[in-house]
Amino acid sequence: MRTTLLSALLVLSGCAHDDRMTAAEHRNEAAIHEARASSEREKVGADEFPQRGAMINEPLVFANFSPTADHQQRADRELQEAAAHLGAARRLEAFEAEACRGLPPAERSACPLLGSSVTLVESTKQGFVLTLLPTIDAAQTYRRLSCHLAFAQAMGFEQPTCPLFVKGTSLRRVGGHGLAFDGDFPEVGVALRAQAKRIFAGPSLSL
Repeated sequence: MRTTLLSALLVLSGCAHDDRMTAAEHRNEAAIHEARASSEREKVGADEFPQRGAMINEPLVFANFSPTADHQQRADRELQEAAAHLGAARRLEAFEAEACRGLPPAERSACPLLGSSVTLVESTKQGFVLTLLPTIDAAQTYRRLSCHLAFAQAMGFEQPTCPLFVKGTSLRRVGGHGLAFDGDFPEVGVALRAQAKRIFAGPSLSL
């Protein structure tokens, strides 16, 4: 069954923000919205003062709107945005933790796939499929690759990553020894095939 990491992350986030944002980017956006909310709260009541009419002898009147309520509503909206981004960041981090359960941090950032483990590389519409040697534990390789992909997504691909991964990559198993690298968008599939062609010059290629 296909494991579409980025699509799952979008469902988990539960908001309309860009599903390709990283946990760090979500936390940064949350900080921005929190700062805006703080600024709006500081204005509450500060500009609620009587306004004089055009003629000097006209009585003092209050505006027909409440600046206090206006600033409070803006602050509330900013806090809601901040909470949504924080929630998305936490879900991304939790998704990584679940995908990497039992694997130490050092293994999360180290690419678990070696060129010598691959016997065949085949092109697909979404990207490519690798066939591993019979002596390679395909299930364990898939698990470590899934962890690495989740780690790379959470870190915004800023840490050293497996060169086969680009933003928008999904991973799934094919048969007993196959691993499919799929792009969530057509341009990602093109980038994946280009990476495979560059990296796997030795194994039998049908790209």
